[in-house]
Amino acid sequence: MEIIDVHAHVFPQNVMDKIWGYFDRHHWPIHYRMSEDERTVVLENRVERYTTLCYAHKPGMARWLNDYVTAHVENHPKAIATGTFHPDDDDMVDYVEAAIKAGFRGFKLHAEVQRFDPADPRLQPVYERMTEAGSVLTFHIAGEPVEGPWTGPEHFARTLRMAPKLPIIVAHIGGNKHERYWQYAGDYPLYFDTAMVGVDFPAFEPLSEERQAHIRANADRFLFGSDFPNIPYQWQHQVDVVKSWNLGEEGERLVFAENARRLYRL
Repeated sequence: MEIIDVHAHVFPQNVMDKIWGYFDRHHWPIHYRMSEDERTVVLENRVERYTTLCYAHKPGMARWLNDYVTAHVENHPKAIATGTFHPDDDDMVDYVEAAIKAGFRGFKLHAEVQRFDPADPRLQPVYERMTEAGSVLTFHIAGEPVEGPWTGPEHFARTLRMAPKLPIIVAHIGGNKHERYWQYAGDYPLYFDTAMVGVDFPAFEPLSEERQAHIRANADRFLFGSDFPNIPYQWQHQVDVVKSWNLGEEGERLVFAENARRLYRL
């Protein structure tokens, strides 16, 4: 089965080590604790394409993270170039423009980790340029695993009003408040990824039959994602969980690959 993983991460090893240290202390052990080359082999043996999601934890990081992604994509044709930005960077508009011209198909924001207002007026020109370019914004706006000052549906709604035509993937289907994000799906180009949704791990809950039915009925809005490599179980487990939702042949084709192929213009 063809699979495109729209929620996979690429970070320099020193940054990844710090991310893993945080998870070790607060959440769960990392199953794929290995070098980037080893991680890349694991993922590329399982998927047709994958994103290079990253996010700038503080000002001054985004440009060199995007440069790191550029180098990774040059050596790995299966990678879909996806970068990040931060409104406290004076050169934000310039490096986003450079990334788009270099072929980046999307960007990632993480409301809890980056700790800035996603509806900050300084982001307006970036959202407009992304919309013009057909870029995709992957947005971790949910309050799981940790609430932050800018997480939640209220801040999400403000961002939508700023960027009404920007395609947005809501990471982790919006967590426990999925329905509150889904309410905007009729008016905005919203999509939802499955990363860490319904997995069999003590920190998470099984996906209810009601939500499974909702995904089956709206399969054109959901995309397979895993959160690789920052997961405490094997990557295949997420595939098995999504398949257990009984999406049907057409639903699986959409969720596992076709929606991503269309959204990222592959």
